[in-house]
Amino acid sequence: MRFRKIFNLSLWLLFMAAFFVLAGFVGTEKHKLVCQGLVISLEQTDGHGFLSREEISTTIAQLLGDSVRGRPMKEISIRMIRERLQENHYVSKAIVFATVDGFIHVEISQRTPVIRVHNLHGEQFYISGDGRMIPISGRYTARVIPVNGMISERFDPSRDLVPVPDEQGEIDGRITTLQKIFLLAINLQKDPFLNAQVEQVYVGGQGDFELIPLLGNHRILMGNADDIPGKLARLKTFYLEAMNRKGWDAYKTVNIQFRNQVICSNN
Repeated sequence: MRFRKIFNLSLWLLFMAAFFVLAGFVGTEKHKLVCQGLVISLEQTDGHGFLSREEISTTIAQLLGDSVRGRPMKEISIRMIRERLQENHYVSKAIVFATVDGFIHVEISQRTPVIRVHNLHGEQFYISGDGRMIPISGRYTARVIPVNGMISERFDPSRDLVPVPDEQGEIDGRITTLQKIFLLAINLQKDPFLNAQVEQVYVGGQGDFELIPLLGNHRILMGNADDIPGKLARLKTFYLEAMNRKGWDAYKTVNIQFRNQVICSNN
């Protein structure tokens, strides 16, 4: 029994010694390692692509003062690269890591726009699916619903537009106009039919929404941002049932703002 304990202890000590020797060797080799280049992966959700691999590579080169290729890995800060890429308004997530073969891997997830805003100050910008304002791009134009009208809030990419529920899980009715627009946009995105059918959104002076459809000569009066899922569900049911019987141009207005009812006026 005693011999077995001594044997096990000796084996454990030998293993630990080998581990530290190997770790020291790897550390020394890493210290000598030279960067072989960048491997950039760009995730383009739903075909939206505001960024290119060339732009990412240029951003990293500007940060370091030169290309990474041929530079000692010890001189390259992975954390600094990640933080700089994360500052880009089009980037939702940046993952950066180095591999033992000397390559730096960069994986970029881009923000997905869900609506395009035209405010009263002449500014245009997108709101993304994660509730951020992102600038219009000269490289790519996203095919999303435009919204205009009485929108006084300015472009501010540092703001988070996702409303925070209260203790009961309810959204405070005092949320801002842009937050209401965000809630409408993400609910429309959940239904491909309605997202394609709504061509434009107008915001009235009282913060009420009016939807302009792609098909049909009518206006959709939605009212405020309360119970958006319920209102859109009533609208879709109306389209699938009433419009198929009466025709797309039978009505002048379709009012969905009142619970459990749809009120129409004829053309």
